[in-house]
Amino acid sequence: MIKITDAGLLAISKLRAHFLRTVLTMLLASVLFGALIAASLIMTGLFTGLQLFREDGLNGRYLVQVARVYGGEEAKDDILKDPNLVADAKYRHKQLVAEKTAEAKKLNIPYDSTDDRKPTKVGRNGYERMIRTDTTGIVQAILTEKFGGQPALDDNKLQEVAKKYGAKTILTEQRLGVAKNESLEVFKDGKEEFKDSSDQTQNRTDQVFDSYFTMTPSEIASPFMLPDQGGWRPNSGMLPIMLTQDKAERLMGMSPLPSNASADDKLARLKEVRHRAKDFSFQACYRNSASLEKIESILATQREMEVAKNDPKYKKPSLIYALPDPTRCENPTIQSDTRNKTEKKQTQDKEAFDKKFGKNTEMVSRFIKFKLVGILPGDSKNSSGNGQQARNISDLLQSVLKTNGFGQMIPEALYSQIQDKSAFAPILTYTPQYFMGPEDNKNRYVEFADSKSAQKFIDEQGCSIQPNGSCSPKDRPYAAEFAFSNSSALDELRQLTQRWFSYAMIGVTLVAVGFMLIAIGRVISDGRRETAIFRAIGFTRADIGTIYVTYTILLTLGVMIFALAIGMLLAGIVDAAWAPSLTAQAQFGFGALDLTKKISLFEMNVGQISGILIICALAGIVSMAFPLMQGLRRNPINDLKRE
Repeated sequence: MIKITDAGLLAISKLRAHFLRTVLTMLLASVLFGALIAASLIMTGLFTGLQLFREDGLNGRYLVQVARVYGGEEAKDDILKDPNLVADAKYRHKQLVAEKTAEAKKLNIPYDSTDDRKPTKVGRNGYERMIRTDTTGIVQAILTEKFGGQPALDDNKLQEVAKKYGAKTILTEQRLGVAKNESLEVFKDGKEEFKDSSDQTQNRTDQVFDSYFTMTPSEIASPFMLPDQGGWRPNSGMLPIMLTQDKAERLMGMSPLPSNASADDKLARLKEVRHRAKDFSFQACYRNSASLEKIESILATQREMEVAKNDPKYKKPSLIYALPDPTRCENPTIQSDTRNKTEKKQTQDKEAFDKKFGKNTEMVSRFIKFKLVGILPGDSKNSSGNGQQARNISDLLQSVLKTNGFGQMIPEALYSQIQDKSAFAPILTYTPQYFMGPEDNKNRYVEFADSKSAQKFIDEQGCSIQPNGSCSPKDRPYAAEFAFSNSSALDELRQLTQRWFSYAMIGVTLVAVGFMLIAIGRVISDGRRETAIFRAIGFTRADIGTIYVTYTILLTLGVMIFALAIGMLLAGIVDAAWAPSLTAQAQFGFGALDLTKKISLFEMNVGQISGILIICALAGIVSMAFPLMQGLRRNPINDLKRE
């Protein structure tokens, strides 16, 4: 029986005798397995780092927004075309005109019934329907009477259904905002821009504020709160608010970063915004409908006077109002008043007339102060989508990491601490429209323990909102989609990566076995004469097998060592080149409050690396087995004769 040391010496001599072949085989196999090791180190580091960031914010949670399913435009038309409701609207309008005519006659003031447009019209298809833009309040009153007592969504039923899918809890936000025909505006460059009604929307907001605020529970708001609530206190007279970073930048007077800004630039901007946010407050000008209407009247009068300034027959109005100071958010004031007693009496009677029929005539204009208490991740322009197509790996990562769905939040826990909330009441209102049936101002979020349960709930209970407002598939009870984060996408990305890594490992193993099979087969084939001589001097088949097994082990060990070195080198290079940028991207995309967290692209999964090395060793053994069995079966005498 040959000694192991002797077998080792003979195996080494074979490695040296076929040096070029040995080097080439080791290099090719090492590169293949080294790439696997590098991928393992990089993936382990990346997903471990992402998991650290997911511990904060909402990216580690599985929230599904659930809403009532509406029938779309067809359902809305069915409600507005209801013949009974249309008849009621026409009757009420007739009564309203009669009452106003009688009251105007009683007060001896002019009244034009065409000012109160009919709340119904005949459409192109010949059907008469109520109109959404009704200004008399009749349509709103009718729909409120019909749907006001009905729940928009059965919360008990939702809770019962969600529990079947392992739901942890159901969270609720309230949507609140400025009433129709009122405004809330942050002055641009500190000055108000007075506009005509043709330039305004029904719900007048400016470039900073969306159409509504959300009164948000702590379970959603807390991860994005600034330390010490940004210095906000309940008795400060300021409304606590959380805004997306782009809005905070705009308020702070910061120029937006270019679209191709690097992750480092974005992170630097995030740090600057957070630093300035600690002491940042701002104010917005609130105007009610009476104040806005008066400003529009002033602008109309000014245009009229400008056009007629050279007309000697033109007579100026006896009561002229002046626009308010554009920096002070005040009510318009009287500039000149040449009215006689009769005209003043008519004005008073007209105000009494308007009040009787529900029109607000008392002007309210004042600043409302806000304190920034949190920075929300994401961009308000892309709050409901991933925005533009990814241009590179950094953009792709950002699209997966970023948290979406935020507008402007008022933390419910902080708002509840304010004793006197009356100052903020005008901008935190809600009036249901009921154009599509029962409705409320709640955003409902069902939280699940994992993405699988959440996805199953969406697949079996949810539908997707279509462009026409309907939901597909039609038989589903809820409109449902993931909210705030890409938690499910991150989980799917990890699973997909692991699956493809397994496929890559199989492919690399097969290719490596092919290389090593050829190399070892050639060594055994070329060594037929040498094997025959060894057999002639007394070596057994077991001795010959020991030599080639030792040769294979040494070759495989070389492959393993070089593969480990190559893998670590590649991962180290990638880590140095990409980790800082990815860290910055993750900190920016996740909106991380803890900026000490980092992503490393060099982290060892001992089990996975060991598995790769074991597969490498098995590849060597498999590569050796067939050629060795073939060689040992050969007749040494015949091999010597052929040589």
